[in-house]
Amino acid sequence: MPGRRTWRADAESTTSNEEEADDLRDEGKQSNIARPAKLDGEKGASVINRFLAAVPGLSRRKIYERIGNVYHLLLEKSVPVVHKGLWRILEQVEWQEAAKRGLEEFKFGTNDEMLRNIEERIIKRS
Repeated sequence: MPGRRTWRADAESTTSNEEEADDLRDEGKQSNIARPAKLDGEKGASVINRFLAAVPGLSRRKIYERIGNVYHLLLEKSVPVVHKGLWRILEQVEWQEAAKRGLEEFKFGTNDEMLRNIEERIIKRS
């Protein structure tokens, strides 16, 4: 749409879509399809960063209280939770699997596969 105005988060000014498209094409950075998503992402990130800068931080105790509430709710609903300790185990299993297959990186195809491998590793350690 010629003449349509948009807001660019990085410049905090308005420019026409045609000007932005010309700039991006000249720089060879984005296609016309990716441009709106890029601009939306930049605007969203800018808004979130401004909000977070204005909100006071939480104490470690408060953070754990909030995380604990969510963690217990998920457990009550039988939703598997992979906390940092389990994530480290998963990372080790994935590195070993990648080495075994001769790959740089390996990721399990499903959550069930991932959880099963974490459990197997924990049982082997016991």
